[in-house]
Amino acid sequence: MKKFLAFLTACATSLLVSCGGGGGYAGDTGTSNALRMTPLLSGVTIPVDWSADVATISQGVKPYYVLSSSGAVGARILDDGTLRVWGNAPGTSEVSVQDSSLSQTAITMTVTVKVADLASSI
Repeated sequence: MKKFLAFLTACATSLLVSCGGGGGYAGDTGTSNALRMTPLLSGVTIPVDWSADVATISQGVKPYYVLSSSGAVGARILDDGTLRVWGNAPGTSEVSVQDSSLSQTAITMTVTVKVADLASSI
């Protein structure tokens, strides 16, 4: 029995040595400082002439850049990382946020601007 256990130990040792010793779990191998939007939104609807602070942008490399695909929606990043959008005219726009490294994928959300009902704007 001792010889069998010694054999198993030798086999296990040689197996671990041949595959690099186990090394452990590497975990998430992606960028740990990836650009982040909290909460992660896919779309927002706002009335014309209104603004809304819709998310907080963090991580990545500051400064952040924001781009709206349409003049219907304005957007900017405040000093504290807050993403503010506002409605200029009825329409839909893709708002993208990119960090200054430009090597990461931009965070994009759809912003829809609608004319406010008279009853809801009083």
